[in-house]
This record gives sequence, C-alpha cells and structure tokens, in this order.
Amino acid sequence: MGRFHCSDSSEVAYAFIDRKGGVFFGHDFGVPWRSTKFERALFFGNALKGLFLHVELIQPHRRGPGRHANDIAAPNPGFTAAQYRQLALLYTIASVRAGEWLILAFHAVIGGDVRGGHDDPQNFQLEGFAQALEDIIEQLSQRHAQSSAQHAE
Repeated sequence: MGRFHCSDSSEVAYAFIDRKGGVFFGHDFGVPWRSTKFERALFFGNALKGLFLHVELIQPHRRGPGRHANDIAAPNPGFTAAQYRQLALLYTIASVRAGEWLILAFHAVIGGDVRGGHDDPQNFQLEGFAQALEDIIEQLSQRHAQSSAQHAE
C-alpha cells in the first residue's frame, strides 16, 4: 500500500483498499480534494472540489493493447469480500460525517467522457457491496441496542 503514498501529499484518492481489506488513506474525508480527471477539468475550476470522495479499490489487471492497457482484463468477480466490507464501512463513516447517505458513483461513469478517463471498477458486484453494507448496519444497530440497554439499567 505504500506505493500509493506521495511525498508531496498529492495522493490521487481519499483511500485505497487492497484485496485483503487493508486501507491506505491519502486524505481525510473532511478535507476538500479533487481526485478524478473529471473534478480537475479546467472547465469547472474549483467548483467540484470536495464534492466527491474517491475511494480506489485495488484490482489486478492483465495488460493488453490500446488506450487503457491496464484495464483490459480484470478478474471476475472483480473484488473480494474484504474489499466490499471496507468500502461499506468507509461509505457508512463518510455518510455519517455528512449527515446523510451519500450517492454512490462509479469512476467509469464520472469520467467516462473525459479524455483518458477510466473504465473501473470492472466486475463490481452491487449485491456484494449491498450485503456488506447491510452487515455493517446490522452490527451498528446491535451495538446501539446494547449501549441503550446498558444506559437504561
């Protein structure tokens, strides 16, 4: 994960999640940052700064010909259960900090029309993420109920 650290603190994402669920934080979610090419487009100036929380899911790829040589062949399924769990946890934390559930967006959709844009995440299973999110919410609900019961005593 150390390869994502930049000596000048200009990491391209707020967080990186590896295949085992390890997380490297490039920026605090509370600090406005522009990560994607879409956000950095000159047309928008600073208008989009801080509107997106870019979390990068690490995924191996086979090299291939063409513009996106590294994006040609991703594994299927594309991500591990550990990655979905960490993503769900980060999503929950960021949403709580924002005071509302945030809107999910894929890098491919955000930057699809941007020159040199990306086509990730490939083979993302929304059902896997949804299950991980349900598990996080259930765990938090159980802890809240336990805490409430202890305070009531």
